[in-house]
Amino acid sequence: MNSRDKILLWLYTNLGDIKVLNYLVSSFYKHIIFQFIKIILKLKHPNLIGVHYRNSVSSTLTFNAFLSDIDVTLVIEDNSDFRSVILTYFKLKSFFIMLDSPEIYYKNEDDYLSSIREQPTWKLVDFTWNIRKINWSLDTLRDTNNQLTKIKKLRAIEKSFKKIISDKLINNKNEYNLMDFPALTAFIPKSDKKSNLCYYSFFLETNKINHIKFLTTTDQYEYMNSLMPGEQITSSISSSLDDNYLKNKIALEFYELYLTKSTSRLKLAHNLDIAPLLDWITYLEKKLGITE
Repeated sequence: MNSRDKILLWLYTNLGDIKVLNYLVSSFYKHIIFQFIKIILKLKHPNLIGVHYRNSVSSTLTFNAFLSDIDVTLVIEDNSDFRSVILTYFKLKSFFIMLDSPEIYYKNEDDYLSSIREQPTWKLVDFTWNIRKINWSLDTLRDTNNQLTKIKKLRAIEKSFKKIISDKLINNKNEYNLMDFPALTAFIPKSDKKSNLCYYSFFLETNKINHIKFLTTTDQYEYMNSLMPGEQITSSISSSLDDNYLKNKIALEFYELYLTKSTSRLKLAHNLDIAPLLDWITYLEKKLGITE
């Protein structure tokens, strides 16, 4: 570990459970640092119409003074320049180390995402995002010897599980039935058959040995797989799907499209290759009938 991580680990170990301290630091982040960042960005970039914080900094229950970052969403006018906004943000990030990499959306994208956050659809979006986050964290845990990173990732895994499943169902085997997750019960039929298949998904990144495994029946497998972004609906179940299933599948695909576009903008601003992302974006746009 470097010196910074050693100091943070010591502080977390000795002071991390002090609720008043976590509250005070969270308030300082939100009302001082974030507001300063917001003012600088808006003064420099007239096309920037929204700067929002999200995740743990918005909650005094999950924020920790020595582990939590400031997650930021940037919203810009449709079809305006995003590179200069991103580069300014990262210059600020080099001074304010508690800033995490941002998400950046055009206004029409953010309007859509804001609309589905107010609907039951968001439970499904939240489920898929948290499963992926858990699996990314499991990868990091496997590959790191940094004690502070391990603590952060174990904490992230615990928080993600608590968002999508009840505490009593969390186990140490990383093996679950699809029906254990409330977000899926509206889309996956109950079955009296034994769950003897393991559902793997490249989208959910459940394709590695240490990742979460979902046990499912043959019937449930098709409903689950057809729901995922980019997957075609299996002909054997197409006639039994209701409008709610189809509407949520489309919303999930729009969410994935906009999130991937956000990632591609960050990479483009830093002159990084986006070829794999561009293929995925093109495929989703074609599937959703977007021709622009």
